[in-house]
Amino acid sequence: MEQNRGKILADRAKAIGLSPTDWAAEAGVARSTIFHILRGAGSKGPHVGTLDRLGRVLEQRERAVLQHLVDLHGIPTKEQAA
Repeated sequence: MEQNRGKILADRAKAIGLSPTDWAAEAGVARSTIFHILRGAGSKGPHVGTLDRLGRVLEQRERAVLQHLVDLHGIPTKEQAA
């Protein structure tokens, strides 16, 4: 199950243009960890705690990307529209 979660996180990182090296640095994990996740290597998959840290970095980055788009295009958020 952790391997599937790792693949989902890797797809999200790719979608927002986050390089594996930057992702590893922001999450405080080794670059090799990211590359193992991207390749699906390892019999047990990555540790849940590692995946949680990687997920938090993605959430922060996704919020930043969304905010940039809102600012750039003047799109109101749900809170602003209410």
